[in-house]
Amino acid sequence: MCTHFLATDIEAGGLNGRLENGQLGCDYYPIFEVACILTDTELNEIDTLRLVIHHSEEVIQTSSEWSLENLGKSGLLDEVRKASMSLNEAETAILDWLASHGVEKYDRKAKTGAVMVGNSIAYDRSFIMSQMSLFNEYLHYRQVDISALAVLSRAWQPELQKKATEHKQYAHEALQDIRESLQELSVYKSVLFDLIGQRGNSINFQSSNMRQAVYGISKVDVLEALEQAEKRFIPDSYAFGEINASELRGQIEQFFNDRAIKNMSKLINFLKGFETSKMVGGANDAIKLVVRKCNEKRVVLNGD
Repeated sequence: MCTHFLATDIEAGGLNGRLENGQLGCDYYPIFEVACILTDTELNEIDTLRLVIHHSEEVIQTSSEWSLENLGKSGLLDEVRKASMSLNEAETAILDWLASHGVEKYDRKAKTGAVMVGNSIAYDRSFIMSQMSLFNEYLHYRQVDISALAVLSRAWQPELQKKATEHKQYAHEALQDIRESLQELSVYKSVLFDLIGQRGNSINFQSSNMRQAVYGISKVDVLEALEQAEKRFIPDSYAFGEINASELRGQIEQFFNDRAIKNMSKLINFLKGFETSKMVGGANDAIKLVVRKCNEKRVVLNGD
């Protein structure tokens, strides 16, 4: 579909919706800053570009109250006042920069060019479409909205969304914002897409693989701990009270296949349940070791 991703963020004088004067914000408010990070399709960074665009004080003051306050505090508006680059010059500079890295205008037949990437990227794209049409037409008409992955993860795998966004500062500084967005996308990529590739491009994989990437523990971790427990506490027998080791393994596998582990406590409570219901003698000590090993594995991989 493309040869590059172009993570893009703009800072502008307001939002892009319909204003009281009847105009769209993306047509009315000035673009103050454009920042881009060019990557390959594996999200490896190639280069960065940040441009601040000059506007007169009269134009700056047409901005929304929120923008005047927050972009003033960040120092961006002072940069805008001191800048010398016009919007047209900035657009030309972006296209020349892309061309210098071998990124040509998107070609539908050749499947070459770049796709724009970012959080809530429709906002940025609307300003670019309205005020930087050559830049807009240079890129693929489709775009990657990282926020869509965040919304779906929050609904279906909240721990994944939390992990993907825990580094974000939301400073409204364009270059920092898109770098954080790429970090977020890298987490979604590693969990949602790389794991599929590791299983021979098949989507028929156990959800425990995803849980391992998020929680730092998998079915394999638990079974390895169980094997250590058998050797340490029950060297002469595989009997675990009323059930044997293979039956316990089967129940652990079923647990991972059928249940969504929202946190470690569900797994630990599941294992502890054997201490009082079906375990006797050294078997209780064996399960306690499994629980401890699981906790240690989680601490090592997740750092919590």
